[in-house]
Amino acid sequence: MNHIRFSIYQFFLFSLIFVINMILDHYISMPFSSSDYFAISIGLPVLLLIFTIVGRLYKRFKSIKLQTKIFLSVLPFILSIFLIGFLDATLFS
Repeated sequence: MNHIRFSIYQFFLFSLIFVINMILDHYISMPFSSSDYFAISIGLPVLLLIFTIVGRLYKRFKSIKLQTKIFLSVLPFILSIFLIGFLDATLFS
């Protein structure tokens, strides 16, 4: 049960990171302007907040070995890529 919960957490974490990356990608481009700095100043605290919450949630998974965590993270990573790619193609095109 602990492994399944870890995989579900990983899926939501990867999906959330991909969504934030897609949203901020439209606003941040190479010749930095004031809108780029504004997007960065909004995105950075959001990411820090997410990783702080994730750090607290993942304390219960200390019993799982690192090798097992890496193995369990592969499938949620691939599934979140497919899900976010599908949502991007259908909703945001």
